[in-house]
Amino acid sequence: MKKFFLLVLFCFPVLLFGQRYIKGRVIDGATNKPFSLDTIRLIGSDNTDIKVLTDSLGYYKIDSNHFSAKVNYVISAEKYLPSLYYSVKGGRNIVAKGNIKIDTITENLRLFHVSDVELPRCVFSKDSFHVTKGMQDTVLDFWYFILLGHPQLGIEIDAHTDQTELHPMELSLERAQICRDYIISKGIDSARILAKGWGSKRPIIEKKQISYAITQDQKDSLYQINRRAVFQIRSLGYSKK
Repeated sequence: MKKFFLLVLFCFPVLLFGQRYIKGRVIDGATNKPFSLDTIRLIGSDNTDIKVLTDSLGYYKIDSNHFSAKVNYVISAEKYLPSLYYSVKGGRNIVAKGNIKIDTITENLRLFHVSDVELPRCVFSKDSFHVTKGMQDTVLDFWYFILLGHPQLGIEIDAHTDQTELHPMELSLERAQICRDYIISKGIDSARILAKGWGSKRPIIEKKQISYAITQDQKDSLYQINRRAVFQIRSLGYSKK
């Protein structure tokens, strides 16, 4: 049986000394049933990789002996599954200030089947491939942490234009490429990310449907939905050569 996993709770940007442990529970977001005997991994920017198992009720605990000062951490859960799962719950910034001692950190992983949630995507301004700070924080960093936490994954970025933009094929490829370049700049192997531009060939909303909108603002809002870069898992078996 192949090992399929994308059970992700990501982004503990800074953990400082003083925490006693991270604890939490892993449950299926649709059924509320626990994921028992999952492997919980704590991966640090200093190359630490700690693994613990959830118990029969889905609870886990990671002792503070594994923490180091000012290290970025990614926490994830893995299991032999027939299909992909994905967590819609993000992590928190946890920083101990001064002499304040944080006794515990509780992070529950509420997981949903990937087909039941909309994965984050970038939406662009007209005739632009500029990546905003908001895109970086909510979309590109999201995919960076997924790739960081699961080094066997490869993704594909498919970018699109609306039906009115100039040079749609070139523009869509630039949109995909700038998203790819940002994630690579943070240290992800370029071979793991494929960028494709589709121009206006695959709109979410057809031009005829948009024409029914009454005001120009409504039309512009509908066109913007088509100006996007979407992300998908391309492979589960990447290995660095």
